[in-house]
Amino acid sequence: MKSYLLVSMLLLLNSILVYIYTKNVQILVSGITVAVIIYIVVKIIFERFVHQ
Repeated sequence: MKSYLLVSMLLLLNSILVYIYTKNVQILVSGITVAVIIYIVVKIIFERFVHQ
């Protein structure tokens, strides 16, 4: 498993757990958004510059 995928999944899991305990939807939405942004940006950078 690639490290950026692992970081995105852990961040997503963390935001879900925080949502379960706080019932704050804003934390859940921001966590999902950040996880998706990290995954997409790092994947693009990794594929474009590392795998040439």
